Amino acid sequence: RSLLFTASWCGPCQPLKTREFPAMRRTGWRISERDDGHIQIIDVGDDPDPGDGIEKLPTFIVVDANGRELARHVGFLDSWGLKRLWDHARQSGNDR
Repeated sequence: RSLLFTASWCGPCQPLKTREFPAMRRTGWRISERDDGHIQIIDVGDDPDPGDGIEKLPTFIVVDANGRELARHVGFLDSWGLKRLWDHARQSGNDR
C-alpha cells in the first residue's frame, strides 16, 4: 500500500484530493484514512515534524505487507505518476 502524508494547509496536496483521487477511485483504487486500501491518507495536521523522515508535503511512501519501505516520492504526483511509483515499488519488492 502507499502512505500519503498530507495536510489541509499543503497547497500541492489539494489537487490530489480534488482532481487525482476522484479519477483514481473511478478506476478502482481504494483511498481512505484507514489502512485497508491502496492509499492511506495520513493528515499531519499542524505538526511540523510528523516523523518517518517526512520533511515536505505531500510525501508518498509505498510499503510492503510488513511495513518495509519500497519507494518514496516527495511532491505532487498525478495519477499516472503514482501508478508508475506503485509499479516500480512492487517490482523492486519482488527483487528482494
